[in-house]
Amino acid sequence: YPYTVERAHLQPARISDWEREEIEALVREAILAIGIDNSASHAEVMLTEKGPLMIEIGARLGGDFISSHLTKASTGVSMDKSAIQIALGLKPDLSKKCNQYAMLKYIELGIGQQVGKVSPFVELQDLEGFVFAYCFVKEGDIIPAIKHSAQRSVCLLMKAPSEDLLFEKSKNGEQLMRQKIELL
Repeated sequence: YPYTVERAHLQPARISDWEREEIEALVREAILAIGIDNSASHAEVMLTEKGPLMIEIGARLGGDFISSHLTKASTGVSMDKSAIQIALGLKPDLSKKCNQYAMLKYIELGIGQQVGKVSPFVELQDLEGFVFAYCFVKEGDIIPAIKHSAQRSVCLLMKAPSEDLLFEKSKNGEQLMRQKIELL
């Protein structure tokens, strides 16, 4: 606060079957209400004491590597491929190919510090569960306070068969990435 920038995305969501059913019903209702037909959609929903509330809905895939990387890591379903299939008038293949926990974490660096050398993250590829990593900063950049999503410095996507193992693997990946970014 006062800036609400996502710092991580976790799949699957920590919700009950009842909450999932309520969310799915709300999203279907919203899709019908705005006339999304024959398109991918992206919905953001907040669970409240009164039930789920719609924050945003649109005829697009989600950003923040959610559609392109996170969902594929947790389910094996390629949302990009599915959206193309829909656009071509084909039935998308939405069948789960795996059932993993996956987390895309944005790693915060020292606000106001200057980035020195950024070494390649090649060792990450050897970590079990590693999917994807990206460094948005380069040598000479000053790390800003995060006020919007384009100011995040580093992201890491890991997957694992359990949430506990996922958090452990993500912590190890984050430590390795921090070693590769010199701050002055």
